[in-house]
Amino acid sequence: MVVALLNARRHIVLLLLAAFSCFSVRLCFGEDRITTFSTPIKDSDTLLSKSGIFRFGFFTPVNSFAHLRYVGIWYDKVPVQTVVWVANKDAPINDTSGVVSISEDGNLVVKDGLNRRYVWSTNVTVTVDPNATWLQLMDDGNLRLQDSRDIVWESFKHNYNTLLPRMNLMTNLKTGENLGLTSWKSYVDPSTGYYTVSLVPFPFPELLIKNNNVTMWRSGPWNGQVFIGLPDMDTLLNIDGFNLNNDNQGTVSLTYANDSFMYHITLDPNGAIYQRDWRTSMNDWRVGVRFPSTDCDSYSRCGPYGSCSLKEDPQCKCVKGFVPRNNTEWSGGNWIHGCVRRAPLRCQRLGNRSGNGGGKGDGFLKLEKMKVPVNVEPSLANEEACPKVCLDNCSCTAYAYDQGIGCMLWSGDLVDMQSFLGSGIDLYIRLAHSELKTHSKRVLMITAPVLGVVLVAAVCVLLACRKFKKRPGPQKDRSAEILLKRMEALTSGNEPTSNQADLKELPLFEFQVLATATDNFSLENKLGQGGEERLLIYEYMPKKSLDAYLFDPLKQKILDWKTRFNILEGICRGLLYLHRDSRLKIIHRDLKASNILLDDNHNPKISDFGLARVFRANEDEANTRRVVGTYGYMSPEYAMEGLFSEKSDVFSLGVIFLEIISGRRNSHKEDNDLNLLAYAWKLWNDGEAASLADPIVFDECFEKEITKCVQIGLLCVQEVAKDRPNVSTVIWMLTTENMNLPEPKHPAFIARRGVSEAESSDQSHQNVSINDVSLTAITGR
Repeated sequence: MVVALLNARRHIVLLLLAAFSCFSVRLCFGEDRITTFSTPIKDSDTLLSKSGIFRFGFFTPVNSFAHLRYVGIWYDKVPVQTVVWVANKDAPINDTSGVVSISEDGNLVVKDGLNRRYVWSTNVTVTVDPNATWLQLMDDGNLRLQDSRDIVWESFKHNYNTLLPRMNLMTNLKTGENLGLTSWKSYVDPSTGYYTVSLVPFPFPELLIKNNNVTMWRSGPWNGQVFIGLPDMDTLLNIDGFNLNNDNQGTVSLTYANDSFMYHITLDPNGAIYQRDWRTSMNDWRVGVRFPSTDCDSYSRCGPYGSCSLKEDPQCKCVKGFVPRNNTEWSGGNWIHGCVRRAPLRCQRLGNRSGNGGGKGDGFLKLEKMKVPVNVEPSLANEEACPKVCLDNCSCTAYAYDQGIGCMLWSGDLVDMQSFLGSGIDLYIRLAHSELKTHSKRVLMITAPVLGVVLVAAVCVLLACRKFKKRPGPQKDRSAEILLKRMEALTSGNEPTSNQADLKELPLFEFQVLATATDNFSLENKLGQGGEERLLIYEYMPKKSLDAYLFDPLKQKILDWKTRFNILEGICRGLLYLHRDSRLKIIHRDLKASNILLDDNHNPKISDFGLARVFRANEDEANTRRVVGTYGYMSPEYAMEGLFSEKSDVFSLGVIFLEIISGRRNSHKEDNDLNLLAYAWKLWNDGEAASLADPIVFDECFEKEITKCVQIGLLCVQEVAKDRPNVSTVIWMLTTENMNLPEPKHPAFIARRGVSEAESSDQSHQNVSINDVSLTAITGR
């Protein structure tokens, strides 16, 4: 009996030892929770979420020479240390003696093991038995302290520098609660930094980045889908998961949800917001959107009534009707004091700064694609009544209308305006009537001094006419007028007259000038042959066309990646000029590598406008029965239905993107019998987009940029025209770093039958069938 009792006790001891050992092993390898009675988490121990995504424990920032120990949460199984939350950020432990445990009062605490002092605590009051609390690291990265009834504390309610899916930003003016983000002091120092992100109610909620309470950046108002002050709203609508709630009583919250937890938004120590998602193929975080991303994004960069534009040099300019407040400062690049009104508004002239009806003599200047100023005021007026509401209020200086927000008004100075390349809001700025007149008073000022000279000249001309009136004068030279009429008649062809542009403003060259330039039209200088005496005159481009370098095994080595990237950007800017910035809206219809000429510095120029069509300002799309162009570059809607628009040129641009990146023609077939578009699409879906790059130019340091360019190319060749970006958006995507581009949809694979080589505009007399649509003779625009 004694032996049996001893054996029983031995089994009990062994069971207790085994249980203790088992717990210790689970804690070491990452159990997801601890209780009041658990062994404290020592420096070498961690908690691991059940999903295996997040880990909680002690860490030292990478590249830190201080070797201080912090308690925090980070991504597990990610080779790049990515910490998303820190407990004792301002009270690090100097050695590895620290422990994490649940104290007797039920709080989670971090203790310095040597000095036995608390360096951090959740500091909450537990209403139930403190011994019944436990800590658990959830699959979404939330660290919860809970009891049998409720969650008593959670890290998601104590944000630091990172916003994870299912977290939120919140401001409550009644209680003073502000749930925002705070940056680290530096990349190796997690202590409280200088920058904060907060969601402010305003009349319409906005995100603000501040540096020690000084605003550095603002997002613009929320319109129900997106913050309208972001550079390209159309692109940013593809960032899913954001939802804003506003009770219109001082409480706003921005919730953020995403299907993947390998996705987060961080405020970095330099005051920039980054969105990152993990890419296994890159074995690194891919940076999507970044704000602020350019100098123009800086708050009030150009001061009151100044507008910032990346297209301008210098970037800041005064809005029409305003002049620099200090010309010396402005000329020196100090724009902070902005601009002042040149002519007072009617209210100011009459001394009536308030009341109705005082400003009816004023008008509005329309600025397109703008970031609206700060301090917007709401109005219940509809779109039609919005301008009148502003005019009837002497203090109103501008208005705008957005479908999601409604009528917006501004009073006082207009601050933090920016002109976007992509989408934006139309902003109407109030100006005095004199600023809106098309004529200038300077004409009258010039007329008076020269009046006497004109009278004297008139007398001289009259005398000369009397002297020579009997002499037969030469017949008026009407050759230029006849030529213009003839060109207009020739270019009209069978196309609708609404698409024809007035040619009177085009430059004219005398025949002798052209004869001299071509050595009397020597056959040695002949490049091609046309008909009907139509001549196209180009600037001489010594490097010839892009395809002569791109597809030549010897010459393509000259085009390194930097040169190719510059060529991509140059082609985009040339196409933007044709579509938006020139006096005529031009659709090229035959954009391809052989129609891109290069100068001495390999700067590209778009050429060969033999198939181009001119659109009027109010036209976006046209239809033709005669489909002309080059196979492989034609968009599906043009090849199949004869429909062409800016988006058909964008399709051709996308093909050129992929050709420049790969150094291969679109007609080139891979071993798997895929053409270039299909092959690029396959690599994209396999997560190997950078593999498309020409081996001659590929380098790991360019991998991200190459991948982005492949993505832009695929966005341009999407099958549905409306899915493709416009050229201004392409430029913004190409030149903006660290932005989150939309995922491309299936590209258009235009099958080719009955021809072995791509048909071009200079071979277009051949009839080649594609789904019963013929490639026929060239016609005019």
